[in-house]
Amino acid sequence: MTGFRLSKRALLRLAVASAAAGTADAALARIASAADEADVPGRPLLPWRPGELLIHHISTGRGNAAYIVAPDATTLLLDAGEIAEATADRFRPLKLAPARPDASRSAGAWIVRYIESAAPTGARSIDYAVISHFHGDHFGDVKAARERSAAGDIALTGITEVGERLPIRLLLDRAYPDYASLTAAGAAVDPTLANYARFVSARAAAGLMTAQLRPDAADQIRLLNQPRRYPTFAVDVVKAGAELADGNGRTRDLRVEAGTPVLPENALSAALTLTYGRFRYFAGGDNTGVNEPAGRLTDVETPMAAAVGPVDVMSLNHHGGRDANNPAFLSALNPQIVVEQSYMSDQPGQELVRRLVEMRRAGTLRDAFATSTLAETEVYIGPPLARAFTSLNGHVVVRVASGGDGFRILVLDDTAPGLTVRSVHGPYLSGREISAS
Repeated sequence: MTGFRLSKRALLRLAVASAAAGTADAALARIASAADEADVPGRPLLPWRPGELLIHHISTGRGNAAYIVAPDATTLLLDAGEIAEATADRFRPLKLAPARPDASRSAGAWIVRYIESAAPTGARSIDYAVISHFHGDHFGDVKAARERSAAGDIALTGITEVGERLPIRLLLDRAYPDYASLTAAGAAVDPTLANYARFVSARAAAGLMTAQLRPDAADQIRLLNQPRRYPTFAVDVVKAGAELADGNGRTRDLRVEAGTPVLPENALSAALTLTYGRFRYFAGGDNTGVNEPAGRLTDVETPMAAAVGPVDVMSLNHHGGRDANNPAFLSALNPQIVVEQSYMSDQPGQELVRRLVEMRRAGTLRDAFATSTLAETEVYIGPPLARAFTSLNGHVVVRVASGGDGFRILVLDDTAPGLTVRSVHGPYLSGREISAS
């Protein structure tokens, strides 16, 4: 073999790269061995352990629901959607996903059963619940109700059914206490919204609190059990309705920037970030990123992008639809992992799939996971869907290691009751500057 010599500069670059790789490898090894046990495909999901952060994206085939267990066992529910089949029929020829795990229970009842299985030992309530916006696939469609409350005046669907079965200590939405203001003058009152208003009134009578979600309210969602033990954990409200936090303790009114007194309901979705050590997560309901002349859609993602910044995991806006997750927004968040909470045959949109494929080719996006993907979707998108997504169906759980330095993604079987692990992915390092090394 003929000899050759590297320059001093090349040797230095190689040494730095090797050290960085060694640091990353050591960190991954530490994360991989941190727990005494690890989740195994085919076996039940291991329970939450103190110090861990678990984010459960619950697959019902009827809308969004994410259940979060914080490091000190404080719990948070982001949405509890339940779109009715009769409502979904309006979107034909699009198809609704099969009910998951089956149609024997309502989506709200399945969410309750999932939470009861995933909750910390001894938990009999939900500490916080956030309604991102007032669409049935996020807070429950009254047409989907199968039962009524004990008092008989509330149709149980989505969040109203969850709240009937599991007490919610603090419910947060953008409009409390004036839900009448959400109905345009002369328009008929939406029966689903009226049902939700009755639910809120019943909560007050039972001594349970509801409050308005605000991006300028510090610590509106905070650890309740051992906050001093986990000082790096925080939930920040980036956006609520038309109000966007500017990062300096002030808010911007996106209606002024859009030049309209009214924004569409999707564009009024709440957006939150969750931080634990180096780990960051984003969820933004149905916020949109496309402007249309008719005003049905509004780009609120672009002004929101800088306020959010880089994250490790993001729940895709608007179920991965074609009107959301625009290039500027995805570039600013630069996620390692995306989760699509899907339930209709047009989810994900082809435009998004193309962006995700490009991100995976560039190496910035590690993996993508969807909760409910229809066979029709797989046919019309074709091979790019498999290039973009690692998994197309199942509950998607993010298990963040104690301290937040790393995490795994677990896909659970959503075709049968219980929390059975289907596949395990990772570990991944938290923090983009480490992950990119």
